[in-house]
Amino acid sequence: TKNKKSLYLEILINEENFPIRYLDRLIDDLNNIWPYDPSFASAIYLAVFSHYETSEEKTNMGTPVLRLSSTRRQDYHMCQYQLVQHYPHFLRANPQKATETVVVCLNMFIIAQHIIGYLKEGVKLEDMIEKFVFRGREANYLPDSSYIWDESEYNEEPIQMADELFKFIAELTSSEEKNSILDSLLDIFSSGVLVAFFWRRLLVTAASSPAIFAPRLFEFCIARPILVGDETLREIGLFLEASA
Repeated sequence: TKNKKSLYLEILINEENFPIRYLDRLIDDLNNIWPYDPSFASAIYLAVFSHYETSEEKTNMGTPVLRLSSTRRQDYHMCQYQLVQHYPHFLRANPQKATETVVVCLNMFIIAQHIIGYLKEGVKLEDMIEKFVFRGREANYLPDSSYIWDESEYNEEPIQMADELFKFIAELTSSEEKNSILDSLLDIFSSGVLVAFFWRRLLVTAASSPAIFAPRLFEFCIARPILVGDETLREIGLFLEASA
C-alpha cells in the first residue's frame, strides 16, 4: 500500500508545469531521508524516473546580479542526474530497498528507450516475455537488445546505477557473512527483473566468482531463455566455462 507521500509524488509528477524546484530540494536532502524512510526514498526514484520532461520552457536560475536561464527539460534532467549520483550511498545504506528501486527504474527506462520504439507492428510487449523458474519463483525474460547497446563505453546515466549495483554484488562474494545479502538480492532479481539486461549483467558478474555463483544459478543456467536469448547466449557460455 502506498503511503500519502508516495501518492503525492505521483500526483505531482502528472500535474502540468509541476514545480521541478520542489523535486530538486527533496533530492538534495535524500541522504537524510533513506536512513529513516527508505520506502519514501525509493518512491522519489520511481516517481522521477517514471517521467521524462520534454518542455523547453525557459526557467530562471542564478542571482539578481548574475542572471542565468535554463529549461524545464534541463532542470528535470538534473534531478535524474542527482539521483544517479546519490545511488551508491543509498545502495550501501539499504541494499535490499535500493536494489528493488533500481530494478523497477531500469525496467521502465529500458522498456521506454530500447524496446517500445522497436516493436514490430502488431507485436505487444507482453507477447515477448518468456517465463522461467529461478530461486523457486517465476522469473521474466524480456529481450531488449542489450547485447548491442550495453557494449558501449559510455553508458546512459540511468544505466550507471546498474554499474554500481553489480559492482556491489561483486563485493558481496568476499565473505560468507555478505553472501546472505547476495542471496536476498538474487531473490529480488527473481521476482522483480523484467528486462534481459539484468540477466546479462548478472552472468558477467558471476563469471568472475564462479565458486560463489555456480550453486546459486543452477536453475538459471538451464532455463531456455537464458540459453538461447541473444542478450545472454555469449555470457552463459563464458559463465559455464568459468564454472567448469
